[in-house]
Amino acid sequence: MTPNDSNTPRYRLLSACYLEDDTLHVEGEEIWYTGIPNEEMEPLNELARVRSREYIDSLDDAARAVAAAKNRPFTGRLTDHAAIDQMIDDSRAEVRAKTVLPVSRDDVPIRPDLATPAQKAKRDADRPKRVLGSKAPAPRSNKPAHILVGPQIHDPSAT
Repeated sequence: MTPNDSNTPRYRLLSACYLEDDTLHVEGEEIWYTGIPNEEMEPLNELARVRSREYIDSLDDAARAVAAAKNRPFTGRLTDHAAIDQMIDDSRAEVRAKTVLPVSRDDVPIRPDLATPAQKAKRDADRPKRVLGSKAPAPRSNKPAHILVGPQIHDPSAT
């Protein structure tokens, strides 16, 4: 990144970015940069223009390869940031349109113990009736089960 008009590409940054020296460079800063440029660098001299064109061509080559691998035609990369932002907003709007939020109903409380008699009647209207006369199963005893160890011999006379 040593300044030298004839041998070093010079760029103006279109947005803030970190470069190889791990320094945050601010938008609008003019830098001398020998690394691979990106799309947010505006070339200011001929060497920078050549390197930027090579970089963009390499992106196009990579996009063509992906399109060929997916058996799709290559129509060019989308570089209009406004169009990209619009597509993102449209896709988010589609997701929001498909999202179904629960409907708030004031006539049925969340907690049944706070329900009024009318609300309880409305809630219980669609529920199946309770089975009357049924008994709950007997609780299990706390006695440990008998563990039988060794061979078991069946003796029919013992029964």
